[in-house]
Amino acid sequence: MARDIILSMKSVTKIFPGVKALDDVTFEVDRGEIHALVGENGAGKSTLIKILDGLYIPDAGTIEIEGETVKFDNPRDAFAKGIHVVHQEVSTVDAISVAENIFMGRLPRKKNRLIDRQKLYAMTAENLKRIGSRLDPRQLVEKLSVAEKQMMEIVKAVSFSPKLLIMDEPTSSLSKKEIEALFFILRGLNAEGVTIIYISHKLEEIFELCGGITILRDGKAVHSGKVSELTKDRTIEYMVGRSVENEFPARSDTVVPEEMFRVENLRLNKDDPPLRFHVNKGEILGFAGVVGAGRTEIMSAVFGITRGESGEFFMKNRKVQINTTTDAIESGIAMLTESRRESLVAKSTVAQNITMVNLREISTGSGFLRLKKEKEVANRYVDILSIRTPSLNQYVLNLSGGNQQKVIIAKWLFNGPDLLILDEPTRGIDVGAKREIYQLMDSLAKEGKSIIFISSELGELLAMSDRLIVMKNGGIAGELRRSDFSPEVVMSLAVS
Repeated sequence: MARDIILSMKSVTKIFPGVKALDDVTFEVDRGEIHALVGENGAGKSTLIKILDGLYIPDAGTIEIEGETVKFDNPRDAFAKGIHVVHQEVSTVDAISVAENIFMGRLPRKKNRLIDRQKLYAMTAENLKRIGSRLDPRQLVEKLSVAEKQMMEIVKAVSFSPKLLIMDEPTSSLSKKEIEALFFILRGLNAEGVTIIYISHKLEEIFELCGGITILRDGKAVHSGKVSELTKDRTIEYMVGRSVENEFPARSDTVVPEEMFRVENLRLNKDDPPLRFHVNKGEILGFAGVVGAGRTEIMSAVFGITRGESGEFFMKNRKVQINTTTDAIESGIAMLTESRRESLVAKSTVAQNITMVNLREISTGSGFLRLKKEKEVANRYVDILSIRTPSLNQYVLNLSGGNQQKVIIAKWLFNGPDLLILDEPTRGIDVGAKREIYQLMDSLAKEGKSIIFISSELGELLAMSDRLIVMKNGGIAGELRRSDFSPEVVMSLAVS
């Protein structure tokens, strides 16, 4: 039976200064299938998708949609062919409602040209219901969590009834229940004949959802075929070019019985129960809980991004005042936020991002930057963290997600913090980069740094944490020592 190919990218090559992002890649997708596109960070996935979305123009190669050769000069051209991309890093207008974001540019109007809000909210509610979301169409987007914004972007894409839907790490901020709802919708769209390209570093999702698969490595397509013909281990071997064993490093006992940081009587809102917790020197303190449990909100208060109703903070048994992020940084705290966009200056260079928090270390007494020193510092952290970049002058927006994450970590390490808060540090990065993050966490703990580790992936929390605090509805539901860890106990505390 002849294949019905909806998308064919033939011999596509894309070169940036100092790096060949795509090297003679051929990528084909059958109509009506869910096709996985996988590979390590920097393998070329994002570049391939940006070409397909009209953001980049290939240096060589052709694109065919339903047998017709096409040329996309901008995203409008791709959209006109029924292609819609849901990007990992959501792009929303926070000052307007969920409904206005979803139907931006196509708002229903009354005869007098005013927005027909009753119809708008009804249309939005219908689309939200399709995907199983409980978002309020009238809710201001600035009040939504990262996970809720991600779900809203997915609803927006589905509302266009696309011919080719591209999902870039769509579940990176979703709960298990939301992921199940998303998979139900994607299978329904697939049954209706919608073709889906699905990008994810979560291989269990690939094997559960996808029929076809293409694997990229170092800008080349190294395998294409059916998911059913592969195993997880074989897929990883294709991705990294070698066998990857022991996903998590063997944790040694690095905890020193010496308190590094303590929180007392923290209330985010007036009626909340007071929160108390501490982290010791050399300890990785994990925070578990379902989406919306309050983990990120607590750490935002600790780092001075937001202010709670009350609370006291102690660093090395000395009371510190934290009203702003500057207060937190000067107290020896650093935070890698859940959204990379909040921690990076996208149109600044790798070197500038690494050194920006500690400019006094690379400045003269009169305040002028010592560019040679900046280069030395940046090179040191690029080497330490194995940051893949063609040069220190590369804008960080052009780096892969995993390498952007490493730049953020480098920025904070250069400032020499005692406490490092990591909020979803492995979200949207590949298996190789994840292991590098885990190894870095273990190394920092051995050096005596304290780490607060927030993750929605229970497996990595259990593997990397010395102690675990389980959150539920903004409060602490329980605290577990490593000897008491088990998925069943954690989930029981989180949801019961």
